[in-house]
Amino acid sequence: MRVSSLRAAVVLPLILLLAIPAFEAAASGLDFSTYLGGKDNDSVRDMAMDSNGNIYLVGTTEPPPEGGSLKGDFPTHTPFNLCTKPNRGGHDDRAGDLFISRFSSGGQRLSSTYFGGDKDDYACAIAVWNGSIFVAGHTGRASSDTESKNLPTKEGAYKENGSGVFVTKFDSPCQTMLASTLIEGTDVTDMALDQAGSPIVVGYWNGGNFTTTENAYQKKCKGGWDGIIVKLDPDLSRVVYASFLGGREDDEITGITTAPDGSFYVVGRTASPNFPVSQDSLQPNYPPQSTGNGFVVRFSSDCRFERSTLLGAWSIDGLKNNASNLESVATDSSGNVYVAGTYTRNGMDGGSQQSEAFAAKLTPRLGDLFYYKPLYGLTERDGWTNAHSIAVDENGSALVAGMTTFDDFPVVHQYQESRAGDRDLFLTKLSPGGEFITYSTYLGGAGNDAAPVVAIAPDGNAVVAGTTASTDFPVDSYPYQKEFKGGKDACISALTTAPSSNVNAANLGLLLSSPRLRSGDLLSMSISLGKDIDTAFDAYIGVSNNTTGQIASILLNGYVDDGLFPCARGMQGLKAPVLHSVWKNMAVTPSLAGSWTLYVVTTDPGRLPEGVGSVNDLKEFELLGKLPKYAQTIYTMDCVLSASRVH
Repeated sequence: MRVSSLRAAVVLPLILLLAIPAFEAAASGLDFSTYLGGKDNDSVRDMAMDSNGNIYLVGTTEPPPEGGSLKGDFPTHTPFNLCTKPNRGGHDDRAGDLFISRFSSGGQRLSSTYFGGDKDDYACAIAVWNGSIFVAGHTGRASSDTESKNLPTKEGAYKENGSGVFVTKFDSPCQTMLASTLIEGTDVTDMALDQAGSPIVVGYWNGGNFTTTENAYQKKCKGGWDGIIVKLDPDLSRVVYASFLGGREDDEITGITTAPDGSFYVVGRTASPNFPVSQDSLQPNYPPQSTGNGFVVRFSSDCRFERSTLLGAWSIDGLKNNASNLESVATDSSGNVYVAGTYTRNGMDGGSQQSEAFAAKLTPRLGDLFYYKPLYGLTERDGWTNAHSIAVDENGSALVAGMTTFDDFPVVHQYQESRAGDRDLFLTKLSPGGEFITYSTYLGGAGNDAAPVVAIAPDGNAVVAGTTASTDFPVDSYPYQKEFKGGKDACISALTTAPSSNVNAANLGLLLSSPRLRSGDLLSMSISLGKDIDTAFDAYIGVSNNTTGQIASILLNGYVDDGLFPCARGMQGLKAPVLHSVWKNMAVTPSLAGSWTLYVVTTDPGRLPEGVGSVNDLKEFELLGKLPKYAQTIYTMDCVLSASRVH
């Protein structure tokens, strides 16, 4: 369902999560899953995929932070001839190096190599175009002198010697270096390729040693750290465009993608009230109480600034120090824009911070919103859920990958039902209109799992890559690397995210809505069971309001006249202190196909349904709901929400 001009929908801090379960067979599984690494700290930074489904990973292998030498046992295969050993065999075995690895669509390792020099080298981004691989990162020292131990550049490059950001072009087996150059700047975060194979690199820098081009949108750093955008020609011999982007405070560009019409979008975080924003955009004004705000900026194919909007960090219930950032961006075949990020606000006790991931879909000109979907656990304890990556399939379904510490993150058709460690990866798939979560799972082991990226394979399934410290990270029956080697290892997993073919996908998933009710409103949720079942499930209902000591009523009301459903009553008296949620649990045991209704009432006594009882008047509140532990039984549920006055 398209959300047209409903900008107010984005300001709601809490959502209604209603699980709509459907099980036809075993839970969705792994196509393949494997470790990749040695005894050092081996971390994936980015992933790309070609049209055949081959997977390209770039990351960093480095000694542990407490010190020590690089063990140098990262698994290589047909490596680049100048980098058969870490640090090019140089003297400083305390320096980190890049790794570049290629896997087939079925999880077979095709090639793997070190890349770097005898100084610290870090990976940031990888992209694939027409049989070539582009890698970007940061180097402590680079040189076109093949006899040196520095990260190798190529003669004729834009900048052959020095330190800073580098961009290197390889053939697809990563055995031949086609071009390599340095560019100004120190912090690069992402890279995309235009339709001609020209790399566009983004990051941030504080203004020193960065040369902008004559056609730059912003030629000077306005203060603090500003975002940077650099476009090179395909052979890396010339900078086509270089510009700052920001305001008087700190600004960071964290993601970039290209659109079908050749334009490109960058996303990130700004703390600048004067960040350049289009006044007719979705969110033109910087929130006064925000400590940071996400942004989306559109540039034309020839690098002209076209449109810009802020996104996130709205002032919610008077809370201060709210912040949001956008981490990743993608587009579909129609040019619609999908972003993933994290919103951080004060904890429920007014002290520690709490964060929630979110995904949003915007129109190409950034003036309207299709949907905004928060993704987080439903408990009120302190915790966080961060989104790191987003991808979009050919049907317009967004897949979001991130990390969570919550143990009640929503799962649907999951591979892994519960959190295995303090911090697990998650993968969530939304329906094209954003109404449903059609797939969602934890992925991880007993250790910490971090920083995932997601790509969509030609068959429509998802590939997730990240970093794990878990000795029990889930792997398939015949993985490339079965065991954790130590430090941190990379991990790569391909998951089946589509439901079984004999299930009606329109009835699956979690319905996401944002009802905000006032005194006198009745929320009626009608749920129909697709067939007879004989197993109970639990209904969890929560209410959160922004007034202190008020009362809300919850009534689970079956169709008692036909006797099909036992129903739980007496849910009155739920105290909901300011910005807290109160949860109640009730067992529901439907026995035949039919419908049941959940009523949540905030009203004066004269408008209550018969038998509900009276409650104090409420000002405004949010409703939360979840049906988390459903039976492994074949059934589907349709859900229709309506909010109407009770007269």
